[in-house]
Amino acid sequence: MNWALAWQIARRFRRSKQRNRFISFISASSVVGIAVGVAATILLLGVMNGFEGALKDRLLTLLPHIQYRAIHPPIDDWQQVAARLTAHPQVEGVAPFIRFSAMVERRGQLRALELRGIDPVFEQRVSGLFNFLQPADAPPLAGEQLWLGSGIAEALGVTTGDRVIVHLPRFSDDGELGTPQRQLFTVTATIHMGGQFDDTLALIHLGDARRLAGWKEGVQGVQVKIEDVLNASALSREIGRNLKEPMYVEDWTRSQGHLYEDIQMVRTIIQLVAVLVIVVASFNIVATLVMTVEEKQSAIAVLRTCGARRRLIMAIFVLQGLLGGIIGTIAGVIAGLLLAAGLPPAVEAWVALTGKELLDPQIYFVDTLPVAVQLEDVLVAIAAALGASVLATLYPAWQATRVAPALVLGGKA
Repeated sequence: MNWALAWQIARRFRRSKQRNRFISFISASSVVGIAVGVAATILLLGVMNGFEGALKDRLLTLLPHIQYRAIHPPIDDWQQVAARLTAHPQVEGVAPFIRFSAMVERRGQLRALELRGIDPVFEQRVSGLFNFLQPADAPPLAGEQLWLGSGIAEALGVTTGDRVIVHLPRFSDDGELGTPQRQLFTVTATIHMGGQFDDTLALIHLGDARRLAGWKEGVQGVQVKIEDVLNASALSREIGRNLKEPMYVEDWTRSQGHLYEDIQMVRTIIQLVAVLVIVVASFNIVATLVMTVEEKQSAIAVLRTCGARRRLIMAIFVLQGLLGGIIGTIAGVIAGLLLAAGLPPAVEAWVALTGKELLDPQIYFVDTLPVAVQLEDVLVAIAAALGASVLATLYPAWQATRVAPALVLGGKA
């Protein structure tokens, strides 16, 4: 079959149909619909990719990927536990910790928080929290010093250099709540992470945490940084098999996994809606070609009389419909990429103009709208648009092959 001839005739049919305003309008609407569907797919999936990237680059740099906690603390030889864990190829780093539920007081005001004792040297191997400290050149965490979440610091009116009192619950041997244990700390830095961490987290040196727990040595548990962070649930069990003693196992998906699941759910909905937009637009291709076939029956009959086979006739109308799909797809890709590039600065300009934040950093872990377009998403949008365009042409093209030259030309004679 001569595809060059089919393409040439398809282009001529497309140009000639522009004389019919109604057919031209339906054809243009199909092109616009496909362009809108492709652009929306690229833009919205780019936003979802941005949120997923922010989840990995911000939230999961501070949140422990996996934690192994002793059933009966302390773990005296935690270095041996760490050595067993690092034997797994997915483990990138380990760090000890001691964790408390506590209250912090400043001038009679109290706030509940999670107090975590860390070793700064080891913590740097598993956490990016040092990138979110203010001042950025804060001195290393030392004894009787505290790094406080910025939300708590703002609520209590605490600034760097102020002293606060940390209250820890104390229980008697029979389980009754007694007088809380108090410890004075100096705030040497604040944590500006965004979201709930700024309102719930405070860090002290591991030595202070041991003293508060009443231990001379040992730790409560070990936190682990892994390479495949999105597979933390399965890896937490696999890595834990290297341990000899039983421990409680926690991974980030148990506390914050809903964020990742929400992103994936929205991504799926966006893909479904975008495909539906493209499918609806492709119905206009069907309508356009049906009317074109009806209008071009004489030309089809002449082609058949001149020896054109059914395959050539079908190819002509498939290519004619596909041409509209290609135009819409190219326009959609260009529009989607331009919108994705211009959306973040447009949002920043809107926030600067109105003074209203699109994303509240007190609720979300980002304060800007992240956009990250990925090649595979662009290819999926292109494939969906072109695939729908081709499928939409099949029935009208098949109908064109059924035109009977004798009836058409005989009736005109």
